[in-house]
Amino acid sequence: MEKFKVIVKKTRNILGWRLKIVDNKTVEIKVGLLADWKKIIKEKEDWIVKRLAKMPERKKIIGLKKLNILGEEYKLNIAPGRNDSLIFFDDKKEIYVRSKRLTESCLQKLIDKKMRPPALKIIREKAKELGEKFGIKLGGIKIKNQKTRFGSCSSRGNLNFNWQIIIFPKKLFEHVILHELAHILIKDHSPRYWAKLKEMDSNCVQNNKWLKREGAKQFIV
Repeated sequence: MEKFKVIVKKTRNILGWRLKIVDNKTVEIKVGLLADWKKIIKEKEDWIVKRLAKMPERKKIIGLKKLNILGEEYKLNIAPGRNDSLIFFDDKKEIYVRSKRLTESCLQKLIDKKMRPPALKIIREKAKELGEKFGIKLGGIKIKNQKTRFGSCSSRGNLNFNWQIIIFPKKLFEHVILHELAHILIKDHSPRYWAKLKEMDSNCVQNNKWLKREGAKQFIV
């Protein structure tokens, strides 16, 4: 039995190699066209196994009947369809998913792709609201799926968020956004940064502990 699955991506545009943990059973390696990726994986096997053991097991989408978004319950209706589609009814608190193939892999890809636009809308609105509240000028905001990261802030003040933070309880969702807004003002994690974040989120220490302990466990893709 294989210890883990390896996704290999070969490209001309890389010197050396890059490893990325995808989930608790999968690792991705990006290498040059002539690189011996099997040798690299063998050499790093112990490190990979240890990292995979720390990764939370993803929830199964097949069988899910509901999805909590910012503490509110949305009915999740998954059924076969001629085309892949997802319709997000915010007012009715319902999400309709139709897929040509009802496999876990296909549903993950479909939901990951189709949930990004409504998630971006939710995140932008909250970031704008909190930015105005604390007098912070926002740059651009983009959505990614960084697997184990919740957000990031570039040197120019542009923000990236994992769209799945909308699955968090509302206060934790807001904490992630405040964390990155504070980075627009202070780029590092110095004591000055944490003092600023605490001004913005008085419960930031407890919220940060929850994210480290529970955050990635909430993700479904």
